[in-house]
Amino acid sequence: DGIDKSENHSMNSKGGDAVNFVLDTAGEPYTEPIFGMKYWSHPIPDAVTTQWMKAREPKLPPPSSNITLPPVNPFVPRRFDLKELPKEDSHHPLLFCSLKICVLIGKRKSWFPCTVTKYDGVLNQVLLGMEDGEEVWHKVDMKLADYMKVKQLAPNFEGTLDGEKVKFKVI
Repeated sequence: DGIDKSENHSMNSKGGDAVNFVLDTAGEPYTEPIFGMKYWSHPIPDAVTTQWMKAREPKLPPPSSNITLPPVNPFVPRRFDLKELPKEDSHHPLLFCSLKICVLIGKRKSWFPCTVTKYDGVLNQVLLGMEDGEEVWHKVDMKLADYMKVKQLAPNFEGTLDGEKVKFKVI
């Protein structure tokens, strides 16, 4: 083993008390299961653990000292709870989806790409951002609860806006 059992080992505490043990009387060492290291285990006297408990308590400087705590930083948050989203800025499954909307121009239907950028939960409307930078609000025909039943808005999912005047397709 390479361990000198006659050697005296001690562990000193801050107060000068020592926990002494001799390997001859310590018994057989335990073996750590993963790395196979040999070690001994023995009880630590109550006086030593009491000293350790006292040493861990914070010691503030006396009031006469020039050392003080810094002032409270007003920019450090004290409350970490989240504010509820406003009703007009709610989540919707169509939010941030890329769509193609079908718009009647004259007698011809044309499909235009757009993205859903906002959802107003109070009015049940989505804001569509077009390729040319124009943004237009459209009333969603399907109720939010019905959208929640659809697990995922996969490509080619179809729906209508503005009382079925505008048809859309998820791309």
